[in-house]
Amino acid sequence: MRELRKPAREALLRELLSGKPEPGAVHGTVDGVAAPLTAFAHKAATTALTAHGVLDAKQREESAEEWEERAADRRSIRDREWMLDAGLERGLNRIDASEAQFKLVFSLKDELLKDVEGLEAVRDAASGALIAQLRSDTPDARLIHATVDKAAGALTAFAHKAADAAVTVSRTLSEEQRRVILAELKDRK
Repeated sequence: MRELRKPAREALLRELLSGKPEPGAVHGTVDGVAAPLTAFAHKAATTALTAHGVLDAKQREESAEEWEERAADRRSIRDREWMLDAGLERGLNRIDASEAQFKLVFSLKDELLKDVEGLEAVRDAASGALIAQLRSDTPDARLIHATVDKAAGALTAFAHKAADAAVTVSRTLSEEQRRVILAELKDRK
């Protein structure tokens, strides 16, 4: 999947740092990544259904318990919000962002985090449904694939909101700020 994400990330950066970002191009890139990722998730679900057929009840229960442990270990984005804030502040300071840009970025971050909390709820519900199917003697393939579609749809909708936020911020960047960002990105390669 990395080979899919890297060119998409580069296309997004080119568009966002072009000086005149086109929302349609940004959303097209989001959709161009979302469709194959969703297809990959469906393929993984089909593979899991096949594997389910060769596991006995004890093995399925052990697998379900492992999945539950992993789900219990997940932390909310709010537990790591301070890291996000620190990174945003550092980045904004590097480009000598204005007070208005700081306010805009942190306002958009707060809005997006509310959506992330909803995504976490979708993820948790999906995990619960998939774990229940893992424990079942006869898993419901339609339910599993519907769960994948619901989670993928929620994630794609969030990606579009994040893309809109990125376009909004991008439009406030000066030529010098874009130059600084591009130079830092080149240094990271």
